[in-house]
Amino acid sequence: MIMGDIQEILVQYGELRHQGMDVRTALDSLRTIIDVLDEGDRLDLAHRIRAQETSSAKSSGSMRRIDKTEMAHTNDDRPVCPHCGKRNRADDRLCYACGQLLLGPDDTYQTRILGDEDEAARDDYFGQDSVLILTARNSSQVYRIHPQHSERELVLGRSTNRGPMMPDIDLSDSDGNRLGVSRLHLSVRYDTQYHTLTIFDLGSANGTFVNGQRLHPHEVRVLRHNDELRLGNMIMVVTFQHSATV
Repeated sequence: MIMGDIQEILVQYGELRHQGMDVRTALDSLRTIIDVLDEGDRLDLAHRIRAQETSSAKSSGSMRRIDKTEMAHTNDDRPVCPHCGKRNRADDRLCYACGQLLLGPDDTYQTRILGDEDEAARDDYFGQDSVLILTARNSSQVYRIHPQHSERELVLGRSTNRGPMMPDIDLSDSDGNRLGVSRLHLSVRYDTQYHTLTIFDLGSANGTFVNGQRLHPHEVRVLRHNDELRLGNMIMVVTFQHSATV
């Protein structure tokens, strides 16, 4: 989407706010055109709307100081983005981290506290006993990885006789060199708070793709069960194996 289209959404949003709609109602009325934006455009839109609302609050004198007790309570109520897991301000309707439209407390799909069984059913859930299995399509190689047992992120790439840097997971046996895998290609990190795996491209020469969508260098993405992960031209199927099925 070009910049003019984002500007047009902002104009429509501003008109709705001028008509007296609150932030949630205005964005809900624009949901159909916001949902078709890609992640980068949604993020741009979110930042612009947040800046616009902050500017309006300052000019109207409606901003006020919040004491520490109220701030602690407000932080507990901050909405969690269902896409990237980041917490947002209580009055945000678009995630500041990824631009995802956030659900409010009165929405049909109201956020609820998940129990252990609910968490395990999520396609992005990765527990302390889970195993990350990467199956290379071009070979019989299967990589079983436990990122939660590492104190730092794990690096996927291919080994080389030159240079001191070596990947934690060596994809050379899956013909990584011919398929365009960089020596330090991708990082995998375990998030203990949200029980998820996040990945980010380490500035690889031939890119990282999740389900056909290319990651920008150092862009963070949550990995999910049954994702298709492509490093250069090496395609791997992602499987999360949990303790009940190990």
